[in-house]
Amino acid sequence: MKKKVFLITAIILLLGFAIGYQSPHEEKAKAISYDASCVIEERRTIRGVSMQRTFENGEVVNTLANYFDCNKPESGQIVIIEFATREESFIKRLVAIPGDMIEFKEGYAELNGEVLKNPAGEVYKFFERSHRILANETRYLVLSDDAGENAFDSRRYGFIDRDHFKGLVLKTH
Repeated sequence: MKKKVFLITAIILLLGFAIGYQSPHEEKAKAISYDASCVIEERRTIRGVSMQRTFENGEVVNTLANYFDCNKPESGQIVIIEFATREESFIKRLVAIPGDMIEFKEGYAELNGEVLKNPAGEVYKFFERSHRILANETRYLVLSDDAGENAFDSRRYGFIDRDHFKGLVLKTH
């Protein structure tokens, strides 16, 4: 009798596990839903340290090239951007989209009433030259994980247009 109860219990547990189990691929697919009609899946290697709070230099990540040809940009996404004047691509965090309210204070900025901070909780530094570059714009604001004033992001080159977005980086961790 004990064997039979044990066997039934084991079968129930295994069935419960099989029904509730999701492969990592299924879990990732649920994490982001999107229009895949324009998207090309690619793997890219991170070069540089500007996003070091999120990615390591040399880390290989999954990306969705052309993602923004058929999907809407959203705050918090990690985007691949390109400029006509530069050969390389850059990976940055999309922080503000048209309609967001950015207010510059002395040395920092507030987005929709909250102080802008990087993933480590450090306040992004916005100096006077950043204020001039970013004055009176309502386009997209992208920032690196580096909170310092020397980071190569919108604090250096200003807001960007949607056509600068070339893809989306999927967070793998």
